[in-house]
Amino acid sequence: MIPYASFLYFGVLLYVAVPAVLLGLAGRNLRPWILAATVGMLLVQYGGILRIEPGVEVREFWLVAAYALFEWVVAVGFLRLRARADRRWVFYAAVALALLPMVAGKYVPILAPQFQFGFLGISYVTLRAVDIVICTQDRLIVSLPVRQFFAFLFFFATISSGPIDRYRRFAGDWERRRTRAEFLDDMAGAVHRLFRGFFYKFVLATLIERHWMAPAAARVDLAGTLSYMYAYSFYLFFDFAGYTAFAIGIGYLFGVHTPENFDRPFLARDIRDFWNRWNITLSWWLRDHIYMRFVMAALKGRWFASKYVASYLGFFLAFGLMGLWHGAALHYVLYGLYHGALLSSHEAFARWNKRRKLWGDGPLWHAAGVFLTFHCVCLGFLLFSGHLTAGGARHADRAGAASAYEGSYERASCEEIGGWARDRANPQAPVDVEIVADGRVLATVRADLYRRDLADAGKGSGEHGFVYVLPRHLQDGSRHEVAVRIAGTGIALGDEPKAIVCSIPVRSMDGGDDALAAAAAVPEKRELPVYVDNRDGTIAARHTGLMWEKKVALDGTVEGANLHDTDNCYPWAGTCAADGADCRVDADCGEKGRCRAGDCQAAAPNGRTIFQWIEQLNAARFAGYDDWRLPTAQELHGIVTPLEEGDPATRAAFVGEACGAGCRDIGDPACSCTQTGLYWAGSNAPSPDEAWMAFFYCNGNLFLDVKSNTFFVRAVRGGAPPP
Repeated sequence: MIPYASFLYFGVLLYVAVPAVLLGLAGRNLRPWILAATVGMLLVQYGGILRIEPGVEVREFWLVAAYALFEWVVAVGFLRLRARADRRWVFYAAVALALLPMVAGKYVPILAPQFQFGFLGISYVTLRAVDIVICTQDRLIVSLPVRQFFAFLFFFATISSGPIDRYRRFAGDWERRRTRAEFLDDMAGAVHRLFRGFFYKFVLATLIERHWMAPAAARVDLAGTLSYMYAYSFYLFFDFAGYTAFAIGIGYLFGVHTPENFDRPFLARDIRDFWNRWNITLSWWLRDHIYMRFVMAALKGRWFASKYVASYLGFFLAFGLMGLWHGAALHYVLYGLYHGALLSSHEAFARWNKRRKLWGDGPLWHAAGVFLTFHCVCLGFLLFSGHLTAGGARHADRAGAASAYEGSYERASCEEIGGWARDRANPQAPVDVEIVADGRVLATVRADLYRRDLADAGKGSGEHGFVYVLPRHLQDGSRHEVAVRIAGTGIALGDEPKAIVCSIPVRSMDGGDDALAAAAAVPEKRELPVYVDNRDGTIAARHTGLMWEKKVALDGTVEGANLHDTDNCYPWAGTCAADGADCRVDADCGEKGRCRAGDCQAAAPNGRTIFQWIEQLNAARFAGYDDWRLPTAQELHGIVTPLEEGDPATRAAFVGEACGAGCRDIGDPACSCTQTGLYWAGSNAPSPDEAWMAFFYCNGNLFLDVKSNTFFVRAVRGGAPPP
């Protein structure tokens, strides 16, 4: 679960925030609760399974725990060695070891995608670990209490994206015991920041992304690029500042005064002032631990003839490393070098202007400085977004380290757009993709559907697939160019858009002459199904022979609103008799014995495939008929689209009381729907939406599945219903 990304997270957060409030009001010591809350929230945030390599899976929490133990050993080991002797190589070795997990997590998957080591927030946690090593070297830290160390390193409120705290500052909050009056002041500050965070992240950032940034990203001209530059700059600020407000506000509830990270950055009068206002904790970390140390060492060792050269190179070193800290993608590297150049140029100009007095200090000069700085910063954010380097980021699985993303735009049909995408540097965080038709963004879809083929290929957890159902207005018989891009970056999946021509007329189901009734009147024998039932718990594609599991009890629980359930959409039929290896046909097993395709029904001993359910409908002569069949793709599309669009007539036909609410006997005509040729049956449920059927999509075909344990099914028949 990604912190502060959804309202569900805030619901979970109440379980640790409410006790913190009660303890604060009572004036109690919060240190034990900080540790307990951090462990609890880490279990929630890192409860997923990470596939480290093919065949090796581990819960993310244990990876985080191993990382914490490793950093503890490095920090304590260096503290003891530092107390005995001041050896420079030991300090450098400790810094390298503290950085090692982050480097492995970010860069090993680029070179070997089958290996995954990182977790969400490792970049920020690592900077805290390095801060401890550096302060130990400077003898600012002389002891490391274990509870305080882990609370600082993994304080849940700031673990994923900062702000980046300092150990000595955190230690002061850790040791301080608040009075009730001090807690009330902190609570007021927390509430203020939480409201600001909601306004920034869930209102302003969302509106900018949907109504400005997404349309601008779809344009390829200069005006579109400029519009995207400004949109992305404001979006990035409100999204990041909103997250920061949440993190700091929650910290205040626990008595942790995490430093502020933003101070009206777009009002900065020069680039140096900007970095004192934007991502303040990161820029000051770079200043103190990289820039100043490099400059002092260069001046002390007289490395350069001019003292100014050390300062210029220090800027390039600090911000070049900042770019690499974000990732190895070209746009991150360019972003770091760009700001190194800006800061060096500003320092050189300021020194020159001190003698020439060209740039003044009045209000107009101040306004001009704000204007120029704002546009230089926005250009930097355009570089950071990857929008200008999208061409080099396509097909990241083949481009290697040249891109931060990888994925594939696999198919485009009149029924669905599908593929997969993920962020190499942050493989556990879901990626959003934009569906673009004829240069216009249709929708933003989250690539978080599980696909076994991706998991088997070493693509993280495999939860990187996406499916988008084509809207009805594109089924007009015209040619449409459909592209897929990584949302907010302009990075395209695929070398070029895919062309589709859809001439399927689909109308609302409120009349006798609609396309659905016409399709239902076509004899089934004239429309051979794409899939056939193997009578062993699987279905097979006629044109490829691949088989898919079909079971009644889906893996999910309450998935009523999810029309894209892909739990059962992967090429797997069962297991080999001998060692349980996955198989599709007997030939996959060799000497291991035959492929037991029926294993897929193990989770539901009484489960039935949709084909077997249709047979039962016919055997029971449901509503007086025995010619029930699966809907065709066109018929299903005619059902799905009006339901998704909230068409009243469609919902009345499928959800109304006349549609068998409380129906138990599938042969009872009272269970029939009012819509011509369409019926449903099922056991009792609080509402149809809580026991909804599941549509799922395989290889460009739309099919019907049965939802777990409530046995709702929809089918069509060839003739008209009884009077």
